[in-house]
Amino acid sequence: MSRFLAALAFALVASLLALDGVAVRAETIYLKGGSKLTGRIVEQSDDWVKLEVAVEGGGSAVISLKRSRIERIEKADSLDERIEAAQRRLDMRMDLEAERDFRELVRENPRHARARAGLARALYNQGKLAEALKTLDHYLLLVPQGRDPQLMLLAAEYRMYAGEYAEAKNLAREAAALEPQNSALREQAAALTRRVDRYRDGTEAAEQKAAQQKAEAEKRASERAGFDRTVGSNMDACEAAADLLYWMREANQNLPVAARVELRADARAEARFPPEPEENLLYFV
Repeated sequence: MSRFLAALAFALVASLLALDGVAVRAETIYLKGGSKLTGRIVEQSDDWVKLEVAVEGGGSAVISLKRSRIERIEKADSLDERIEAAQRRLDMRMDLEAERDFRELVRENPRHARARAGLARALYNQGKLAEALKTLDHYLLLVPQGRDPQLMLLAAEYRMYAGEYAEAKNLAREAAALEPQNSALREQAAALTRRVDRYRDGTEAAEQKAAQQKAEAEKRASERAGFDRTVGSNMDACEAAADLLYWMREANQNLPVAARVELRADARAEARFPPEPEENLLYFV
């Protein structure tokens, strides 16, 4: 009995020591002033709580809060809450943080489709397509029946990016077959199948390039109109003159492209009538 108690005590101490260095998950901190902050507790003491929060535009920041300002802390302990928290990081393109959270969820729930899909997306966003495919393939091995159709479509899309077009179409068809009465799912699968053909023959890339060129042309036209209106000169003419000047300078390093002429009055006149700074200078360019 004493050995059992000793072993139990050792296990408890080891658990406490392990938890001491692990970030505590906290969804929402409610402040006494009425506001609240959502994030992840990375460190805390009797006086302070350090909270990692998402920053607009991507990335994260750690802020310190006094315990005296905190009314209560609501932790996200349920699986759905933890997935929602990880998904928010993914939506804000905090891909490294999202990968960390989804990887922990997958480790605890290897057959959970949404956790698997979230991890795959976080990996793909970081350019880790091969690892994302392995993550999805592992789900297909663990769940031979009753698979999630949206995860199947995601796997099909990533196979397309990897150049495995036949496998991508097969996965799309399998996804549609999981719910034969779901017309929206059938249309999703059919659209993805058509997209595979367009992606393979380069049509999608050409359309994306054309759209990008159109957007750049529209932006250029807007900038030109703004320049012409505010500066009172023609933007194209100014740029052409600048290009010509650069070309002339490159052709002849000794060619003067600008000149500064400084005129000064007699020293006695300058002494009698001291000019303001730069008042007696004329510039010719």
